[in-house]
Amino acid sequence: MKTKILTLIALGCFVSAACKKDDTTQNTKEETIEIKGKLYTIDYLRSEMARNLQVSVDSLIYNKEDTTFTIRPYLDGRISALRLFN
Repeated sequence: MKTKILTLIALGCFVSAACKKDDTTQNTKEETIEIKGKLYTIDYLRSEMARNLQVSVDSLIYNKEDTTFTIRPYLDGRISALRLFN
């Protein structure tokens, strides 16, 4: 009887572990923006904005609502990603 219960518990653990959803694919998807017909990743745009504005990459905050970046010390002003391509 104990063997059957332990076997059922082990089987239940195995089945629940096998049915877990793989979350690694969701984390690897990078967010992109289309500018003038080309797709750019947010990380690429952030690094280019940092290089052009001569600020650190960590100081740029991406705003999804209007696709702009804000420099952390200057939270009142927003800079458009389109500025890179003009």
